[in-house]
Amino acid sequence: MKSKLINIFAGIFILLAFVQCGDSVTPILEPELGQEQNLGQPQLLAPENGSKESTSLTFEWSKVDQATSYQIQLSTTEDFSSPIVDGTADSTSFKVTALPGDTTVFWKVRPLLQNEEGPWSETSMFNTAAEAENSEPVTTSLQSPKDGATKVPTNAKLQWTTVATASAYNLQLATDQNFSSIVVEEEVQEAAFQTTEVSTQTTYYWRVKPVVENEETAWSDTFSFETGTKAAGSVVLTSPENEATDQPTKVTLKWEEESSIDVYQVQLATDKAFASPIVDEMISDPSYEVADLKNSQTYYWRVQVAADENNENWSAIYEFTTEGAAVSTPPPTTSAEGIVTASNGDFMLNGEVFRFAGTNAYYLPTYQKINDTFVTNTLEAFEEAGVKVIRIWGFYDGAPQYGNDITIQPKPGQYNEQALRYLDQVIAKGKEHGIRFVVALINYWHELGGMPQYNEWDGNAGGGMKHFINDPDTQRWFKDYVKMLLNRTNTVTGVKYKNSSAIFSWEIMNEGRMPNGTPQQLRDWYQEMAQYIKSIDPNHMVTTGEEGFGSAITADYSVGQYANTYPLRAELGTSYTLNTSIPEIDYGGAHWYPSNWGYAGRSTSELIAAQRAWITDLSNIAEKVGKPFVLGEYGYVGWGDNTQLQVYKDMWETAEKIELDGSLIWQLTIDHVKCYEYGGNICWPSGRQDAELYNAFKAHIEAMSNSK
Repeated sequence: MKSKLINIFAGIFILLAFVQCGDSVTPILEPELGQEQNLGQPQLLAPENGSKESTSLTFEWSKVDQATSYQIQLSTTEDFSSPIVDGTADSTSFKVTALPGDTTVFWKVRPLLQNEEGPWSETSMFNTAAEAENSEPVTTSLQSPKDGATKVPTNAKLQWTTVATASAYNLQLATDQNFSSIVVEEEVQEAAFQTTEVSTQTTYYWRVKPVVENEETAWSDTFSFETGTKAAGSVVLTSPENEATDQPTKVTLKWEEESSIDVYQVQLATDKAFASPIVDEMISDPSYEVADLKNSQTYYWRVQVAADENNENWSAIYEFTTEGAAVSTPPPTTSAEGIVTASNGDFMLNGEVFRFAGTNAYYLPTYQKINDTFVTNTLEAFEEAGVKVIRIWGFYDGAPQYGNDITIQPKPGQYNEQALRYLDQVIAKGKEHGIRFVVALINYWHELGGMPQYNEWDGNAGGGMKHFINDPDTQRWFKDYVKMLLNRTNTVTGVKYKNSSAIFSWEIMNEGRMPNGTPQQLRDWYQEMAQYIKSIDPNHMVTTGEEGFGSAITADYSVGQYANTYPLRAELGTSYTLNTSIPEIDYGGAHWYPSNWGYAGRSTSELIAAQRAWITDLSNIAEKVGKPFVLGEYGYVGWGDNTQLQVYKDMWETAEKIELDGSLIWQLTIDHVKCYEYGGNICWPSGRQDAELYNAFKAHIEAMSNSK
């Protein structure tokens, strides 16, 4: 679920995890994974709601404390299904040119803090004036660096105003104003470009021309700037290289020596803000040795010329992770028995029908490092409740997003053995408690890296799903990761993942969709990936991991039962019907979040009617092609109130009545952890102590387990 449901329930919660120690409760100082940053909601200032505007204008909004940038979207539809502008701004204003004339435009803004997203503003709308006849060619305005700027870093970011109708921009950078000596000539997708090929103390000229289909465009005005002596951050770090892993606990930090410099200041810390540095020294040599570092710890370091008293010229911040402590590997066991399969519309285990009601617990592998006792207690609580299947993330791509060294794949093809061991340990513990795992292999969203991280590695951060599934590099990296994980031998059990009975199924992608593509394109990619997975692991089931959206309202749906038909016609480039019919997909899967799919303002009776129809319709669609159906995520924000109890009880009664094959709530939690991450969670035995809700859920788990 996107942002661990943060974007679904945009509250402001900073969580503490607790562990019981005798009669006292001691806070764990590690940050809560998936917690929401304290980002407020911006207020839209200009243009005014309902106003009449020109086709070129500047958008303004209020400042949000702690925000480092903002995301702005413009769309001609109120649901923003196909934004005409999706950009970022470092300030509280954003200029757009060449909007379509005589059109109603909707817009919204949300704050960003590193990898965290704050709540969207309220949506505002305005109407553009009719396009003037014989209008001037479409162009853009250069913004940064300002014309005539000096001492510009050699890695400066060039920025210009967004043209709403542009599919790309042509950029030219030259050492003469006639552009006869061009240094950079690129077509870029966004209204920004990071310079990397410019010299120091040199004057450059640059201009930009939008690329707009069937319209004449023109070059912008030409700006010039003069570079300074260095890139931003004067000292260049060399070793360990950025994001290095498995480093010894005694390491030498090195950087390029600066001529005529007598003293450097070097800092090393476990937090990127350097609030409490472990090392803060003044030295004369371009290196510094530090020993007695902790195992499996991420460290951040930086250097500056000590004479810079204002701390304005630090180097870039590098990070590295130390090697894990030695872990003994038990002798291998040999058992691939007890693997759940799908046959004739049912799940089968050892010749008997297998049905289940379980929970999502995506966070367990990351918590294995933070507090392995909590993981053990959680799995014990799940066993006590009767849970047989849980769903977790089997990925963590890119740099750590929450300050913990739990990244599995820091770079393409580079795998963190210690992080993989945390996953090993969770699966081994789950097996001891009779639990099987639905393992998602990648995220559509940016949380823990996901598809956006692969695109960023490939130099196309805004490429979306279309780029990801069509680019040879991103597909090779993802398949390499899948191959590595499926062939991995669990260091606790000694059993390869592809042979483990603790694996229930592989999920290709969490909530995959392709708004700028077609359902057929996404369907074909799902089939390709399912075939690839099965070529490595023919033992386990494979499912898509999708939300279940339709691309059109068809006879498959009980249309009259839906007070809002958004889930049936979401137009997000995906089709549950198409995807479930893929031969290599073993069972249909979907999610259900009525508060976000058009039922937030509906009556409880309308919501429940749609809920019954959704579960039944999707189950029937899967049954038509001889496959089981699992509700892979579902939740209703209620904070344990009577309406939530009513919605959930009806959900469970419906599931039992139609003999649903499986469902996984978002989510059952314990001991204060994750209780308030999303209002649909059931917290037991500690936390909110939702006794009535928990007991009803436990009875449902038992009923599903006994339904054969």
